[in-house]
Amino acid sequence: MELNTREVSALIWCFVAVVWLTVKAKKNGTSYNLMNVVRTFFCKPILTVVIASIVWVCICVLILWQLGAWSVENLKTTIIWFIGSAFLGLMKSTNSQGESESDYLKKYFQGLLGLSVIVVFLAESYTLPIYFELALFPVIFFFSAIGVIAKSRPEHQAVGRAGEWVVGAIALIFIIYSIANIFGAPTDFFSWKKLSDLFLPVIFSIAFFPFVMFLRVGMAYENLFKRMSFWMKDKALLRYAKRRAAITFGIDIDALGLWCDSLAYQKRDIATRKDIDQTLSAAIKNKVHERLRLSVAVEKGWNPYDAKDFLKQERLVCRHYKAIYDGWGGESNLIKIRDGQLSTISYYVTGDESAVQSLRLKLFMWKGEDIQQAEKMFARLCILLASRAVPHIPEEHLIRFSTLQEMDLVFEHWRFKMHQEAFDDQSVADYQRTFEIEIF
Repeated sequence: MELNTREVSALIWCFVAVVWLTVKAKKNGTSYNLMNVVRTFFCKPILTVVIASIVWVCICVLILWQLGAWSVENLKTTIIWFIGSAFLGLMKSTNSQGESESDYLKKYFQGLLGLSVIVVFLAESYTLPIYFELALFPVIFFFSAIGVIAKSRPEHQAVGRAGEWVVGAIALIFIIYSIANIFGAPTDFFSWKKLSDLFLPVIFSIAFFPFVMFLRVGMAYENLFKRMSFWMKDKALLRYAKRRAAITFGIDIDALGLWCDSLAYQKRDIATRKDIDQTLSAAIKNKVHERLRLSVAVEKGWNPYDAKDFLKQERLVCRHYKAIYDGWGGESNLIKIRDGQLSTISYYVTGDESAVQSLRLKLFMWKGEDIQQAEKMFARLCILLASRAVPHIPEEHLIRFSTLQEMDLVFEHWRFKMHQEAFDDQSVADYQRTFEIEIF
């Protein structure tokens, strides 16, 4: 299992980083040295998942070896895939806000079967001499880190793009170097060993997917049952709820999540097994409606499952439309105006079981933070929401929304309202601005 110069340079720099961090920790008198980090990482839950994933991969390797598709020569490729792609898949296995199972599946297989797989393979096929690799590794790491940080800070986007260009240029050098070597010795490249290095990671990722899904389902049930155990004190009723949930939803994480969200508003009314069964039936019914997406008359409102996704591309997604205290509705996650600050924007939909009658955007502004950037972002989202909710809305109305002035405007079946609510002087917050579109 011979290491190439790129892998050697990566190991050297990792060793340097570990030594530097350890020395710095001791110099500062902190107890959070390398061993403490290792102990934290290998706690029982994480260690259980890691061991289970290793066992799963070993079984896959054994099957491929029996089929003649794997040999000891592929060991390095297998280890690199496991440390990189497999662990990345495990870290991304938890449900993110607004992400449905179809969203997760699409992202997983796009990363698995996309053009980037071939591009990365070409770039990794041949490596430069060790001194070039040692010099380029910290450059790639530095500019890649800049690109990641810049994604969460709009004011640094220009620097982030510059970093992406630098990394892209280095990747292009790797690809050109590899192509030159391929033309120089085509028989070395077009061999079974090279082809297996290309296809084995893809095969492993496909074989690893059932394990990832099993982990996703297990974590979804564990999180739900932990939440339920805080407020459902009747142990027999709790066991019944767990058993009925597993039978009813199986591996359907979306439906399970919908039921979980609904319970937050119904838990005070749940005292018997019949109450549990009713909530399960309501969740299944809601899930069927979400899949059917029945059309709603314009004067009645919007289809709930379309309306909750109006701002999905802006990361404002209402995960589920469900029964709440005073009707039906859904609320999005909060997105920060700027990384490291507290001012946020959120999105809400409310209505009845069959239609949404109100769409609301809220800006919660904290004192001393960037008001100009916050209101610019909020105005853009108001225009975007109005455009998607009312496709033929006049341009002059959109221009008026961008001013964020107080208004109460009626257009055909819709009413647009913008208002600002100031907080008292003792509050750490400054004000809350609301933009609402409702059926008139």
